[in-house]
Amino acid sequence: MIQSATRRILLAGPEPGGHVASGLAIADELRRISSGWEVLFAGEGQGETARRVSAAGYAYRDLAPPPMPALDRAVFRSLRPRARVSALLRETRPSVVVTLGGPSGLLVGKSAVAAGLPLVDVDSNPDVTPTTRRLAPLARLVCLAFEEARGQLRGSCPTR
Repeated sequence: MIQSATRRILLAGPEPGGHVASGLAIADELRRISSGWEVLFAGEGQGETARRVSAAGYAYRDLAPPPMPALDRAVFRSLRPRARVSALLRETRPSVVVTLGGPSGLLVGKSAVAAGLPLVDVDSNPDVTPTTRRLAPLARLVCLAFEEARGQLRGSCPTR
């Protein structure tokens, strides 16, 4: 298990920037109630999400692979990103990982659980996303924006 004395939260989510609003709300609330949290965002690429996160005063790490032909990209995406995410978790030593959806959220969430880190999944969609369906059984908490989405989850996982 990765341990750290500093309280850090890693928020991982997709491009484009739609889901980042939930992450920024979480980060802003942590900043408001306690100065003791460091906040780091991680996602795919340097687009809208990176700009919005940086503009709000938070650090952002790009998890996207470099451009390459489609065939090579499939192989690369199946291997290298896992190593990059594992290195990010070892380097940053988050106290908790929050996923905001998308392929990067899924990858970071699974890697966090493998590293023994607590996982929270946030789904701001009216219908549960594939990422949430896959991470819910692994998460300590699933936060849903819409009450009707609760019935779409199988099994027993704590939801809010």
